Amino acid sequence: MAICLIKPVAVKWRGFANQRERQALFFATTFEVMGHLTKSKGRVTEADIHIASQLMDRMNLHGASRMRRKNAFRVGKSDNYPLREKMRQFRSVCFGRLT
Repeated sequence: MAICLIKPVAVKWRGFANQRERQALFFATTFEVMGHLTKSKGRVTEADIHIASQLMDRMNLHGASRMRRKNAFRVGKSDNYPLREKMRQFRSVCFGRLT
């Protein structure tokens, strides 16, 4: 009987972790790609940064969470940002394996 009670809890916990992982990947990918797209036109403008900040405001991102998203935006601006690889990873984790 105890085994039956423990197993559903473990399944729930694993599902929760997967949801948290998906959410973290969603936020990171969103701001990385945003940084990548703004940089792809040549340079990042104050307007680009303002739009990213507004999005963070609308998503209620503050403190450490906001700092992680700002860093993700900077990562995306890198000349060697692996856009295709990141999008595959995002698709796989958030939507399952699509072939």
